[in-house]
Amino acid sequence: LCATIFIYSHTMKRRLQQVSMKFIVLLALGGSLAVMFLLETVEIFAPPSYSLSLANVQHISADAWLVFDMEDGEVLTAYHEHELLPLASLTKLATAEAVYHSDDLFSTTTITWQDVAAEGRAGSLITGEVYTKHTLLFPLLLESSNDAAAALARSDADLLTRMNTRASSTNTRLRFVDTAGLGVENVGSAMDVRTLLREVYGNSRHVFDITGLTQYLSPTKGWLNNSPWRLDPDYRGGKQGYLPASGYTAAVVFDESLRGGATRRLGYVLLGSQNLSYDMSLLRDYVRQHVRFE
Repeated sequence: LCATIFIYSHTMKRRLQQVSMKFIVLLALGGSLAVMFLLETVEIFAPPSYSLSLANVQHISADAWLVFDMEDGEVLTAYHEHELLPLASLTKLATAEAVYHSDDLFSTTTITWQDVAAEGRAGSLITGEVYTKHTLLFPLLLESSNDAAAALARSDADLLTRMNTRASSTNTRLRFVDTAGLGVENVGSAMDVRTLLREVYGNSRHVFDITGLTQYLSPTKGWLNNSPWRLDPDYRGGKQGYLPASGYTAAVVFDESLRGGATRRLGYVLLGSQNLSYDMSLLRDYVRQHVRFE
């Protein structure tokens, strides 16, 4: 009888252990299904054409960033996108757009000593050289020449006014105090820069196309693109800048291969970055790994 009771107790114990293991497995499976349901629920709130999975981008140093679709402006991911921050040389996109739509794009101007006295030597302009305003767009955008920005402002008294008027007409808070972006008072939000980049891309494509060149040779001089992404095969154009007081900025466009096999032309904006190339790398990796087009 004792042996029978022992065998029965041992058998019941094994069955209870088996039931416990099955219960634990069911709980784990149920938990996994619940997590999957929550993730799908989160994705319902993503824009209708895109689905975003959860990811960690906390290592990006920028004060604000934004990623959007160039075709329709749809925002895919953003951080502090409405905060007003210094633009640095992103200002030159607005400068180039205003020059491009002027009535005297192919008129000439002679470089003066005041022009070359501007901060920096990018563009390598020399006093006495004669350029059309159209030609000055190349050192302005490719090498971020402050001398070219000064020459354009000097030869066009209404340039800065037109830049600000254009900004107001597009319902942005962009504000420009000079044509080079040297002042920290040249400000805008990441959303404002998105609008500016799409305006240049859609209405001033020649200006945008200049930013995608690796170099430009004029009859007398050449300029190299100083973009850190100029050799990236997916880079399509844009602008970057830097101010010691506010850090690095960027507004650039890449053709990105997303999850699911789709390729989309996306705009990236970074403001107040401490490490521009690293931040852009993190943001692009995030998009390529966790965004899919449906």
